[in-house]
Amino acid sequence: MKIVSIDVGITNLALVSSKLSPEFEIETVTHCELCNIRDMCLLCTDKNCILQHEKTPLDWVNHLVFFRKKVFDEADVILIERQPPGGLKDVEILLFQKFRDRVKMIHPRSLHGWMRITHLEYEGRKAETEKAAELYVKHTNAWKINSERRHDIADAVCFTLFYATKLKEESKKNKVIYTVSQDVLDILDVFVYDELGETPLICYNDTATFSTVWVEDREFCNYIANAWYLPTKQDNTMSDIEKNRALFKDWILKKKKFLELELGVCEGQHSDKKAKPVCIEDYAWHPE
Repeated sequence: MKIVSIDVGITNLALVSSKLSPEFEIETVTHCELCNIRDMCLLCTDKNCILQHEKTPLDWVNHLVFFRKKVFDEADVILIERQPPGGLKDVEILLFQKFRDRVKMIHPRSLHGWMRITHLEYEGRKAETEKAAELYVKHTNAWKINSERRHDIADAVCFTLFYATKLKEESKKNKVIYTVSQDVLDILDVFVYDELGETPLICYNDTATFSTVWVEDREFCNYIANAWYLPTKQDNTMSDIEKNRALFKDWILKKKKFLELELGVCEGQHSDKKAKPVCIEDYAWHPE
């Protein structure tokens, strides 16, 4: 994925293009530049340029897009700094209009909150953003020759870091990893009413819920599984939250010990009576 990030300006518009890894980390910065978009227009000598060259932000932005066409064309997402009231709203809106379908607006306050620098003064925020960005752009010519305006480049880089973090968080929310041993699959073959991938009980912290208990006592696993998975899903009175608590294994083993004691008493005092059938309510686990 390629991200183009723009710190809005006229004489110092920062334009940074970054390539993200599948894990949403910045792999490399492929383009880093401070642009004077007014000079791009008014000092234009390109014979192939058919744009107008007047003292207006419209012409300035058109020249930026024209001269950096390759950078913008390669971008999957274009991040634009949202301008405050009285800021360069005209440049912001013109850029937004050019790339509307790919634009994500970044509010500086959101960035500062994410970086935890809201409490700092302007100079302090500049220093922190430069520190965060230097790793990614210190090799670029723009960073080396623009020591007084590095904070503009840094802002653009930090927009990308901020957006990449949001992508990473969203990916983690949507990502489900199923790691189920064959032993567990053998147990669950009989529970055909539900698809394996839709059964919350199967996994906890990327490991099979039944697997550790299964190694210790396969017979009891079958016993408790039959108690849990009734013929129809609607009859199962246990909630998904209750099924997936971290203490699941301890709870199972505790129930096993209690059951053995109960059966032992039953066999000793009432040997002529059979144990009661397993009932789901008897095994409903409630946090202590």
